Amino acid sequence: MYKIQKITMDSITEAQFQQIVSIEEACELEPYTPEMLEDCIDNLQTFACFHGETVLGFVTVNGDSQYLGGSLYVVNINVQPQSRRQGIGAQLLETVLEAFPTCKR
Repeated sequence: MYKIQKITMDSITEAQFQQIVSIEEACELEPYTPEMLEDCIDNLQTFACFHGETVLGFVTVNGDSQYLGGSLYVVNINVQPQSRRQGIGAQLLETVLEAFPTCKR
C-alpha cells in the first residue's frame, strides 16, 4: 500500500531525495535542478507518495492562502513513469486538498 506524507529536506533521506530528482528528470522536458527541487521542498508544501522507502511520486504546491487570496497553486507534480496509471497523482492531489481545506477549488 502507498503512504503519502508531507516532506521536508530534513524528513527524507539522501537516497529518497535522489529518487525525487530522478523522477523529475524522467518526467520533465526542462526539469528543475536538484537545487531548485531542494528549495521547493524546503520553502513550499511538498507531499510524496512512498511504497516502503521508495518514492513513487511527489507534488509541490504553494498553498499560503493568506497571501494568495485563498488559492492553491500546483507548482510541480510528477509520478515515476513505471508507476503511472495507478491513481498516485490523484491520491497526491486529494491529499493536498485535504491539507488545505479553506483554499479555493
